[in-house]
Amino acid sequence: MRRPTGTSFARAFGFSKEKVDAFSDLLEEVYTKGNYTPNRIYNVEESGLTVVQTKIPQVIGHKEKRQIASLTSVERGSLMTIVIAMNVTGHFVPPYIIFPRKNMSEQLMRRSFPGAIGVAHPSGWIQMQNIYRLV
Repeated sequence: MRRPTGTSFARAFGFSKEKVDAFSDLLEEVYTKGNYTPNRIYNVEESGLTVVQTKIPQVIGHKEKRQIASLTSVERGSLMTIVIAMNVTGHFVPPYIIFPRKNMSEQLMRRSFPGAIGVAHPSGWIQMQNIYRLV
């Protein structure tokens, strides 16, 4: 017995043979029209990483203590977004990291991937104004 994974109606409804065929036809038309070579086609992945620790280790405490706390950086729900792009020839664009902050600090980029670009946005999500900074 297995527990099913929740899938939204919109996702299930949007994934049909007709829709996949329409997407494939459109993609083929774009490739033919643009005459793109493999080094010009990139796969872009956007991923959200939680900023808060999710697994809090167990600790030993006094028997009389009713509450034992563990410090975290912020409350639950804060995400940092990382966008990475790579093509089939092995060329990749350095990571683009969006921190859930109002102001950017260079300390956030310490020990990051060489060439990585870091920006700050209160939500930590990718926004159009952040994309325009890249272009």
